[in-house]
Amino acid sequence: RIMGQVALPSFSKASYGPTFFQCTLFLLVLLGLLALVWVVYALLVEWIFITAFPEYLSASAYSVVAMLVIFSAPVFIIRSHFTALKAQHQLTQTLRYGPLIRSAVLVLGLVGFGLWGAVWGLARGSLLELLFNYYHLYRERSRAR
Repeated sequence: RIMGQVALPSFSKASYGPTFFQCTLFLLVLLGLLALVWVVYALLVEWIFITAFPEYLSASAYSVVAMLVIFSAPVFIIRSHFTALKAQHQLTQTLRYGPLIRSAVLVLGLVGFGLWGAVWGLARGSLLELLFNYYHLYRERSRAR
């Protein structure tokens, strides 16, 4: 009970329906801000590499793709949401299978396509982990009705 109040105090006292929409809205706003950060980074990456890492200029393209991993940041919001609502089953599923999905996509990309496959696998694995967590969030909302 205390863990839920510490994670997201306002969600721990509310019913599941309204908190789902609040959480979804927060996720969309956060994803928009992260997209803005990614675009700014993509525009400035050449300058950053020229000034800070001149010997690694060829790695700037890898860096831009790898930066897509920031879109997995909302995963922690969803997990905190499950903690606050004491949705133990969903929390266990997302903690168990989310990183497994991310790792599997990374390894498959690395084995199949080398370094570019690993970088794209890292980005895709993060996206799939986010979608997996959001699926559990949506499923819990449907179950709570």
